[in-house]
Amino acid sequence: MTQKGKDLLLTIFNGTSYETVAGLTSKRLAFNAETVDVTDAESGG
Repeated sequence: MTQKGKDLLLTIFNGTSYETVAGLTSKRLAFNAETVDVTDAESGG
C-alpha cells in the first residue's frame, strides 16, 4: 500500500558500511536546530 508523505531513513556508518536504524513517513518534515517530536498523528502527546 502506498501512502502520501515524506519518507526518511536514518542510517549510521558502522565502520565498514551504512546500516539503516530507523525510518518514518511524515506529513511534514523540516530540519533545524529544534528538538525533534517523535509522536505520531494518532498519539495524545
